[in-house]
Amino acid sequence: MLIEVPKVKEAFLKKIEKIVGPLGYSSKNLDRLNYARDSSFKATIQMKYAKVEHFPDVIAWPRSVDEVQKLVKLAVAFKMPVVPFGAGSGVCGGTIPVKGGMIIDVKKMNRLITLDTENLVVEAESGIMSMGLEDQLERRGYTLGHFPSSIICASLGGCLAARSAGQLSSRYGKIEDMVLNLEMVTGSGEVVSTRNVNNSSGFDLNQLFIGSEGTLGIITKASLRIFPQPRTRAFRSVSFKDMPTSIEAIRRFMQLGVKPAVVRLYDELDTLLLVSSKSTGGKIREHGWSDKIKEMIKFSGLKAMLHSPRLLNASGKFFSRQCAVIFMFEGHEAIVREEKEMVMDLCLEMGAQDLGEKPARHWYENRYRVSYNASPLFHTGHFTDTIEVAASWDRVPLLYEKMVQAISPHAMIMAHLSHVYTDGGALYFTFVAPLRGLKSGEKMYDLIWEKAMKTCLGAGGTISHHHGIGRLKAKYMTDEWGEGLALYKELKNYYDPHHLMNPGKLM
Repeated sequence: MLIEVPKVKEAFLKKIEKIVGPLGYSSKNLDRLNYARDSSFKATIQMKYAKVEHFPDVIAWPRSVDEVQKLVKLAVAFKMPVVPFGAGSGVCGGTIPVKGGMIIDVKKMNRLITLDTENLVVEAESGIMSMGLEDQLERRGYTLGHFPSSIICASLGGCLAARSAGQLSSRYGKIEDMVLNLEMVTGSGEVVSTRNVNNSSGFDLNQLFIGSEGTLGIITKASLRIFPQPRTRAFRSVSFKDMPTSIEAIRRFMQLGVKPAVVRLYDELDTLLLVSSKSTGGKIREHGWSDKIKEMIKFSGLKAMLHSPRLLNASGKFFSRQCAVIFMFEGHEAIVREEKEMVMDLCLEMGAQDLGEKPARHWYENRYRVSYNASPLFHTGHFTDTIEVAASWDRVPLLYEKMVQAISPHAMIMAHLSHVYTDGGALYFTFVAPLRGLKSGEKMYDLIWEKAMKTCLGAGGTISHHHGIGRLKAKYMTDEWGEGLALYKELKNYYDPHHLMNPGKLM
């Protein structure tokens, strides 16, 4: 692997050193290689074959908003592209330095600044890790309620920049629902502070910056709503005969105002593979061949079956013929008891089979492990990725069917519905395909994503619920935003007049 020579001059590096000190920056090749990618699966495929497309010229680690401001102003003076960086857990290429330049990593800005227990507000710097923030809150009896699968390796700033959602968003909302005010250094080097949305009128300025993926500036601090730690937690699981019935049941109880902390509906293949007989206590009665099919998929037969993805995908409906749904309820004992009773009554009235607590408890105890299950696949000659899309309730069933039809000829595809709300929900697809070399792997990866995005837009869905856009989905934003694209361009010109902030992302 050849690492291109950095384009920065010694005079520029000296000026950075004056801002952050001699240990506050690096232009060493090893550091530049480490910051040349995020956690996107295409970058993982490329790295397997020692391909890296873009390198930053220098990385800086500021310790304060003052240092961030000085670094951005320095970049403007030298016309140097800037890529904000939190923890690199994004999966859409959002921090890949497509034009080189300076990466500003805010990881050293990791303080919990204030905790207001009377008004239930926490203020923290954007470099704090999500798990670290949650741990500090829980020790004091509170929770942010934001639990993304990447919580162990995601920063608060990254969650804000990508408009993240946690696994309990059906109860607590997404990250944008928690934000009261932000501090940000714009692309012109100005510090902007939004007012607390509880104490201001007019539109919510926070929403201009949440989800902007560093293209307007660098978020340095945020105040967010918090919640008391739940007093109790309850689990329940059911299975339905098919996806449409399951989706309709979820729509009905969500629109009654019930707010389970977790609602996860697995399609037939996902039920077959992920909800094992161990986790269900044997209550899911599978076809006699299902265990053999699962063993074939998990072990020696996977490679052979992936050459016939249509057959493999059809096996889910044939061998499972049911869709599992898991629930978790938390909060005050009386509310939890009432919500669980309402949900179970409605599900059983619609023909669901009660699976008890075990599947839901099994998921809860292993809820962060799934993010690390992809690595073994790469070592066995396969690649995988996840596609999260969303739609209103009237479009969710069609979106699911169309997405499966589009991807099924090319890869094993399974899905679950999670992050459900009164007006709709997010479908989360996982696909697996053979990896037969760099060029064919990249070609197949791009083909699957193109079919998925076009199918989603054609079915009236939105192409991202919580992973963000990055490079991966940028070319579809004209169709996604419509006339809103012109407004974004005006915001870009205003907050980043030199167009140096995170180039190549969002559009």
